[in-house]
Amino acid sequence: MARKCDVCLKTIPRNRGYALTTTQVATTPAYWEYAFTHQWAYVGKQVKLLDVTIQAGETLENLVQMVASDYTPWLICDSCIKLFKVDRNQCLKLAKHFTAEMPNGWQQITGPGDLKETFSAAKKAYRSVF
Repeated sequence: MARKCDVCLKTIPRNRGYALTTTQVATTPAYWEYAFTHQWAYVGKQVKLLDVTIQAGETLENLVQMVASDYTPWLICDSCIKLFKVDRNQCLKLAKHFTAEMPNGWQQITGPGDLKETFSAAKKAYRSVF
């Protein structure tokens, strides 16, 4: 099965990719800026239906809750790792180790993210993008 980057969805070759925790991803404003300008670009848009203006798609709160509650690790490609201030060598080693030796052991290095910190990062990016 092809592995895909959890940020941009590009295919990641075998023995490549970086393993990050939900906290490392969700509390990074650059991740949210990317998401708000790509897969979630609709979040800041409003739609006029008859005489009522509504928010299009998911609300910011719903997206924050969804991302922060992810307890699985994030597999990140060579392009997207640049969004994060992490030890790339360590994240690369973790991805290789857990993929090869412990495919079901991911939960040992990750878990849900901090909701307050996640919302803070998302709100900062939201203000920057929209």
